[in-house]
Amino acid sequence: MQRTVSVIVPAHNAQGTIQRALTSAWEQTRRPDEIVVADDGSTDGTAVLADRAGATVLRLPKANGAVGRNRAVEAATGELLLFLDADDAWEPGKVAAHLDAWTRNDASFVFDYATRLRPDGVSDGFLGQGPEGPVPWEEFLNWETWTSGSSFSVPRGRYLEMGGFREELVSQQDVDFWVRCSARFGPAHRIGRPLTRYQLSPGGVSKNPTAVETNLRTLLSGWDFVAEPQKEAFFTLMALTAAGFTPFPRSLPYFGLARWPVHRAKFWRALARSIRNAAA
Repeated sequence: MQRTVSVIVPAHNAQGTIQRALTSAWEQTRRPDEIVVADDGSTDGTAVLADRAGATVLRLPKANGAVGRNRAVEAATGELLLFLDADDAWEPGKVAAHLDAWTRNDASFVFDYATRLRPDGVSDGFLGQGPEGPVPWEEFLNWETWTSGSSFSVPRGRYLEMGGFREELVSQQDVDFWVRCSARFGPAHRIGRPLTRYQLSPGGVSKNPTAVETNLRTLLSGWDFVAEPQKEAFFTLMALTAAGFTPFPRSLPYFGLARWPVHRAKFWRALARSIRNAAA
């Protein structure tokens, strides 16, 4: 007997994309049993549109995506949770593929990889691309393994047992959950094809370096199973990633966070990307 499915959708001022996201979920080859939208203090028509589309809508005070996801999961009734951000969309066979993967694998969670779409709709490669099969928690310390927050599924009971998303984090809540969940319950399972359409947003990194550093240190404080050298390497990787996404010279503080590792190829790739972003 197949599990019942709940789709969890955090949304804030997403009236321009929420209908596309919900339509992609409702029109699956295996229709979900419910969609729960956590409206995170929107001031536009997001909640009204979600309600008209047949979703259960929670109108919440402004907080963050982790809070929204957790409240939506608490309200959900399905045995299996799939997550969908309000500006992303799914390929038609996604829910069926996840359910099939759960019948064949004893995984901590299941994920597919995502097609990255530029604001103009043109494909810009993939997130989390890799072969079908198990992925241990250590691989999620590598940015190249990350997929989209709209790409994974987990049993509701396991999500609650994990305490859900950490609400004190302002970003990377999904990465934190993936690492903690796969460390506790064993390797995740990757579906070896893209089933999610991840929409890139215009603009660069919106948080300042102090906020990025604070969030990273808070995140790492919850990883008591990770060795200190691994934590340091992850911190450096995240600082360089932020630098690469930030137009030069605003990226300089992020390179400082990374302690200017000029001996690493990642440093030079991040610098080149930052300069290209400045010229764009």
